Formats: sequence, structure tokens, C-alpha cells
Amino acid sequence: ISQVVFDPPAGRRVTVLWNAYDESLKVQVPKRGASAALVDKNGIQKPLSAGADGRYTVDLGAATVHGPEDPPGYHYIGGPPLIIVEQSVPAGAPIEAPRLDPSSS
Repeated sequence: ISQVVFDPPAGRRVTVLWNAYDESLKVQVPKRGASAALVDKNGIQKPLSAGADGRYTVDLGAATVHGPEDPPGYHYIGGPPLIIVEQSVPAGAPIEAPRLDPSSS
């Protein structure tokens, strides 16, 4: 799983996620803000709610482009990115790596 996090001004956090492996993965990201939206690669937004454990769960599509030098299962062009846009994130809120959803193993 690859993750890039931006903390632009005004208490927002933008987290971009994508999958570099050849199978879809369900991952969890900790909730840090008061509300969030999930944005796909086409710009389509939908509200995102955290579970009782305080984490957002998202499904990351599989990657499809594998190079001859790539290790088994790895792809140099990842699956479709997903963007989590959170509002009202406290200053200095920690950044945590996404983790696999335990229900998907």
C-alpha cells in the first residue's frame, strides 16, 4: 500500500492511497477529522464514515502493470488511487500507515 498525506491550511488532511499488488485489498486508515469524503480518480466524491474502531475502511483496486524487474506480485503502476479528504483535523494530528482490514484476511 502506498500513501501520501498532505496537511493543507485550514484544518484539512488529504490522504492519497493506492495499491501496488496484483490483488484488491481492503485497508483501514485512522480517522483524524470531524468528517471526510472519499474521492475517486474521476473526482467523484461520496461521504466516508469511520467504523466503531475509529478507522475508515476503503477498497483499493489491484495494480495491473508488472515489469520484468519487479518482484513477484509487485506492479510498477499501481491500482486506481483513492483520496480521503478530512475536515477539522487538529494541528499536529499523527500520520499512521494504512493497515490491512482484519476482515479481509
